[in-house]
Amino acid sequence: MKWNCYSKLSIAVGFSLISFSSSSAQLIYGLHQAQQFRSNAAGDFYIQLASYKNKSYALRAKSRAQKKTSYPVLLKKKNGYYQLLLGPLHSATEVRAAGQKFGGGLPVVQARHNVSLTQTKTAHHPVPVAQNSERVVVTKKAPVYKDKDGVPPANHWFIGVGGGWMDPFGTNTDNFATSGMPGFPDDRYASKSSGSAGQISGFLGYQWRRPALWLPATSLSFEYTYTFPLSIDGHIFVNDLPDTDNFTYKYDISQQLFMAKLKLDVYQWKQFMPYISGGIGAVLNRASNYSDSPIPGATLMNRRYGFTSATTTQFAGTFGAGLDYWLNYNSQISVGYELAYYGKAKTGYGEGTLSNDRLENNLNSNAVVVKGTYFFN
Repeated sequence: MKWNCYSKLSIAVGFSLISFSSSSAQLIYGLHQAQQFRSNAAGDFYIQLASYKNKSYALRAKSRAQKKTSYPVLLKKKNGYYQLLLGPLHSATEVRAAGQKFGGGLPVVQARHNVSLTQTKTAHHPVPVAQNSERVVVTKKAPVYKDKDGVPPANHWFIGVGGGWMDPFGTNTDNFATSGMPGFPDDRYASKSSGSAGQISGFLGYQWRRPALWLPATSLSFEYTYTFPLSIDGHIFVNDLPDTDNFTYKYDISQQLFMAKLKLDVYQWKQFMPYISGGIGAVLNRASNYSDSPIPGATLMNRRYGFTSATTTQFAGTFGAGLDYWLNYNSQISVGYELAYYGKAKTGYGEGTLSNDRLENNLNSNAVVVKGTYFFN
């Protein structure tokens, strides 16, 4: 009888068991240990599947777990944590079978400090083991990576909004248009500068998450971006003569961008995940509000004709990098940089003698963007 007591206590130490104070029920930490469990003890057994700080996450996990098994799934609160228990099971054979059958259903979160039962106190000196005890080999379990609320990763649909500031480049271009003077060279329109502009965006997509530090998440989204008008400024050289810089001109460019984007989170450190992204799509570049005026003291002439507004559809592409920060299981904010190619922006054809001419500019940009994302459960 005494030897049997030692045997049971040894098994309890070897398998991290906890005894109910009111019965012979025992608690086994994790499916990994349940799959290798051996015991000659009688009574009820429970497998601790996970431990959660947030009650709503614990309830969702309980619901998911119950759908995957015919065994009862219990939720028990202790010391501010919610423990997910599978049982009661009535034999070591049933424990192993449940561990094997349920093993792929839910990631295991070992939480020895959160126990809903009375922990058996054990001495530090060796405890004799019965001669007929079966040998158990316990292997080290790979870590389970979770978000800051202790929730294992899962795939999610998401929506989000963003804003940023873009600085165009590559817009300096020479265009030529008729001067309206028969026998004389065309006038040269030389763009010299372009202003920066704000952007706003909305997007929706799907994210795949992995329980890993490297490449923990991959997202595919469809995004709409509107760029507020930016100004293209330049000078008109009449008859393309170097000393006839007599007029200035300007027009605005606004954009509507439709793009599919792929984003890879490269590494997860606590709540931070650096990412890279790329996208392709179409952009509507609209040129409007053309005007020109004489440079004071340079000429007494006044121009009679200008260029109309027009929208040009172009191929667009982006490449970006930045940092995601998890606020909680359902939301994150992102700060990043994007390099973008927007093709060409073109005015409409001119009026009067300019009816066969139009102005165009290449358009690329550097941008800083800030985005907020909400993930659905």
